[in-house]
Order: sequence, then structure tokens, then C-alpha cells
Amino acid sequence: MNIANKKRKTSSLQLDILRNIFSELDRRGVTFAMIHGRDIFNGNTSISDVDIVFDESPTKTLSSILYEMQRKGAFRIVQCLHYDVSECYYYILSINDEERISFLHLDCMYDPAGINGYFFPAPELLVNLRKDNEVPSPSIAAEFLYLVIKKARKGKLDRATKSDIETLFSFDRSACLGLLAKYLDPEAVAKIVAYIENGTMDEPGALEEIHRQWQQHGPARKTSIRIRRLAHDVIRKIHRIIKPSGIFIVFLGPDGSGKSTIAEGVLAKSYDGFRKTFHFHWRPELLPRPGGKHKSSDHDGAPEPALESKYGLFMSLIRFSYYYGDFILGYWIRIYPRKAATSLVIGERYYYDILVHPERYGFSLPAWVYRVLIYFVPKPDMTILLSNEAEVIAERKDELPVEEIRRQLNAYREVIRLAGNGIEIRTEGSIDDVVQNVSQTVLNKTADKNRCCDS
Repeated sequence: MNIANKKRKTSSLQLDILRNIFSELDRRGVTFAMIHGRDIFNGNTSISDVDIVFDESPTKTLSSILYEMQRKGAFRIVQCLHYDVSECYYYILSINDEERISFLHLDCMYDPAGINGYFFPAPELLVNLRKDNEVPSPSIAAEFLYLVIKKARKGKLDRATKSDIETLFSFDRSACLGLLAKYLDPEAVAKIVAYIENGTMDEPGALEEIHRQWQQHGPARKTSIRIRRLAHDVIRKIHRIIKPSGIFIVFLGPDGSGKSTIAEGVLAKSYDGFRKTFHFHWRPELLPRPGGKHKSSDHDGAPEPALESKYGLFMSLIRFSYYYGDFILGYWIRIYPRKAATSLVIGERYYYDILVHPERYGFSLPAWVYRVLIYFVPKPDMTILLSNEAEVIAERKDELPVEEIRRQLNAYREVIRLAGNGIEIRTEGSIDDVVQNVSQTVLNKTADKNRCCDS
């Protein structure tokens, strides 16, 4: 499963945790193998994720180990994503490191039927296991075939993986040929071998041809396997829609409280805990701005915080109704699908800001209207009020009187009480410290929401 297409720097703490996980699996007598990337134990400082194959479901073999380690404070299990087939899980661990937030990604597969996205016969990866850097590893031939089929399916081949494939093939040519012949006809085998021996796997069309041969002549050609995969995929997607693994966070605070700066910092620090991120200001912006061309940078608020509405009651009602519809429809069309796709969604102000400062948006309706209609606006998973002394906030952004900032802070506190899912975080100290604190809060909330590996 591809969460993010980039290598992550691997720390000694991450390696220690991974060693402890493998050690406990060994102690419990679990049959498993780390498919590739084992050179991280030999000095390589980066890895995208750790691919592990099991002979039983990870929920039976691995989850209890992770749960116990989490209980002892080694990390938080932010995600346990069920993907691909019935027993493939992608765990994202947020490691408790005082210096920085780091992540460990475990891509775990149990697929005896071979109905994964590559249609690869997963049990082959557990036949004739060997030790590589003291880690259980697939046989040379099984790892070779897995890398060939995986890269052909993705249509991308980096230089390092190409070298790995060629090295594995030359190291045990007869076994690699035997495994190819087990699943493909002689003509298909000859084409793949020619690409490898001639060093042309990365040339245009080569990976596409290998993938075509595997689809037409490999296990994927069986109708029963394709039907089983389709059924599992439909069930998985329905579950993801009903119980989204992403999270929606709203930041509140007066101008000068640091919402945008902290939001950008949290997105950067927490990125590897999610598949994607999405950041918006005030409303989801499903609907275009009235009277003007929609711009992604258009937040619909006044360029400077207004203390009086510039619209009368009738125009205010029309504007409010239009924007209110955007909060409702925009949540279900723009925000909720992203939550279902394991995204971190951060909104600034959101509907809640209207209760505190309706004049900013040109609204002049009775206050009770905003308060009543808040109950029909979809709630974020967490609302964070960024606060400080009013004088400090005024020094950062000299746009509002100190008394108005103080009033707004008290009003925001009342809003998060109404919302029922808010917390207040003081923005004292360096910006890096605040971002670290807020990021950890967001990740902890995600872990609590998803309740990964709970017994």
C-alpha cells in the first residue's frame, strides 16, 4: 500500500522498535518474513515502509504485540488500515520521540488465496525462508518474482530495485527460472528473462509488457480469483466509508493567534501519519464566492477584521443562507470523502467563527440564529482553540483592540463548550514547540478515534 511516495529517514529508535517487534514475533513462534528493505539494519538510513508477510492474519499475530508496546508508551498506533484483501493491514506508528515526531510504517500481508493487487501468490514468500541481517526473509527466487511483479504492476522501476532484481536472478538463476515457469508459459518466461539479462527492464514498454504477461498467463487469468478480489474490495470500501480513518481538525483563535502558521506546521509534521492532507480557511469552498470568480485563496472574510457588518438584514440573510449551505454540502462532498481516504483535514475558523465574529463575514442576524443552526453543521473530530494573553496576540498582529481580543477568546471558549469536542492550547514558547505539541495532540486524537489494535 502506497501512503507516501518518498523515503523516510530511519532513526535508531525506529530500528530498535522494529527489532523488538521481530524479536517478539520470533518468541511467539510466528512465521513471517520481511520481504525487502532489510539493509536498514546494515546502515541504510532511509526506507519507505516495512513489507512483512505472515502465515496468519496480522490481527492475530501482530496486533496484540503492537497493543502491548503501545500500552508501555513506545508509540501510538495512529492507523491500522485494512486494504487490498481481507487480511492485509497497514499500520502507522507514531513514535514518542522528544526531539521530533517520527513514524514507522508496517505493510502487513496475509493472503493465502493470492488475490492481492499484484495477484501475487503470497504463500511463495514463506517457502524456504532464510536469514538476512538476522531477519526472516523470503527465498531468493520468491523475493525476485515479487519485486518483478510489483514493479511491473506499478509501472515504475528505480535504479536500486533494478539492481536488486538482477542480483537476485544471477545469484540463483535456476530457482528464479523455476518459479517463473511455475506460473507462466515458456514464451512469457523467455520475454521476462531477456529484459533482466539484457538490463532493459527500465526501458519504455518493458514493465508494461511484463505486467501484461502476468495478467494474461499468471494467476490473475483465473476468473474466480478476480471475483473474490472484487468482492473483498467492495466490502473494504464500504467499511472505510462507514468508519473513515482520516480526521478533521478545526483551529480557532483571534487574528494573531497563529492559526495558519501552526496549521502548516502540523500538516508538515503529521504528514506521514496519513495518506493525504487538506487545508482550508473558514468554509469548504464547494460553492463559488457570490458575485465573483472563485479563487482557492479567497477566504470570503473581510481583508481586515470588521467590527460592524456592512450588509443589512435582508442581504445578510441571503449571504448567510448561501454560506451555510456550503458548510453542510461542502462537508459531505469535500471533507468527508477525504476522511474516508485517510486524510488529515485542517480547517481554520469554520462555522464556529461566525458565532464569535459575524461582522467579519457581513452578517447581522440575531445571535440566536447562529447558535441554533450550529447543531446542524457537521462537527469536526476535534476543535483546538489557540490562545494566549490578549496583549501578546495584539503585539503579533495589531488589528484589533486588546479588549476585543479578550472578548473573542472568551467567546471561542463558549463555542468549544457548545461543540463538545474542543480543547484549548496555549501558544507559549517557540513556534516549533507549539507545533510539536499540537501535532502530538492531533496524532493522539487520531489514535484514540481509530482505536487500533485495542483488545
